[in-house]
Amino acid sequence: MRGGDEDQQSRLLLELRSLLLPARPSRAVTPAGFASFLLGASLAMVLGGSMTFLIGFFLLPWVIGLVLVLHLVGVVSNLSGLGRAILCRSAPLEPQEDVRVVQVLALEVGDEPKSKIASTRLRLCPEAISITNWLINRKRLLTKDSLLAHNAQIDPVCLLCDAEAESHDHLFNRCPYTVGGWRRFLALRRLPIIPIDFCPWLIVWQGRSIVKKRIYLLLMIWKWKIWHERNLRCFEHKARTSNVLAAEGDAFLNLLLGSV
Repeated sequence: MRGGDEDQQSRLLLELRSLLLPARPSRAVTPAGFASFLLGASLAMVLGGSMTFLIGFFLLPWVIGLVLVLHLVGVVSNLSGLGRAILCRSAPLEPQEDVRVVQVLALEVGDEPKSKIASTRLRLCPEAISITNWLINRKRLLTKDSLLAHNAQIDPVCLLCDAEAESHDHLFNRCPYTVGGWRRFLALRRLPIIPIDFCPWLIVWQGRSIVKKRIYLLLMIWKWKIWHERNLRCFEHKARTSNVLAAEGDAFLNLLLGSV
């Protein structure tokens, strides 16, 4: 009976401890964390008293050197493949995927609550999306104003609206074709209408929020579609309306979200 009572008390103590002290995942000791611990212990010994001061004073230079080495190892080893290539030259590097994986937030539309907007890993198959937006942000695409600056003999009129001169700012922010298609694109996603030239400021202001990621993903796809439509008209002499382009962008986004 006594053994049974002790077992019952032990179980009660374990349950109380699990309630009062919830289990936390154990953190792996990193080289940087171990080095910080050694440095703190040495400084505590220096400031502790006369005897510990001498011990800490003699150990402090060695500890500082070890801290620098371990911090360097800790920082480098966090980079995938690079740390192992430096520290273990014979170790093979991990194979990297051909398609870059970008972490974005799935855009839930319709009756789905916002709490169901979950972080997903989408394979943005066409690298042209990332490359095109990278070039747009740095104004490196060969729009007509860039070609005219290099003495190209071309018509400066925008191919989308056929009204104003084509430039980076006009083509992606102010062209009536771009603005109208952007509004239609947002309407198809059941999102509030946001001026396309205001989106970069909104992205910076929102920080790391869900709104930023949603707008950034939509903006990347739309600018990529605009540049594709511009080139289609320039080289293949084919044209689509802004509503058709918005529907294609919406279908493309649904395809990405459905392939997760």
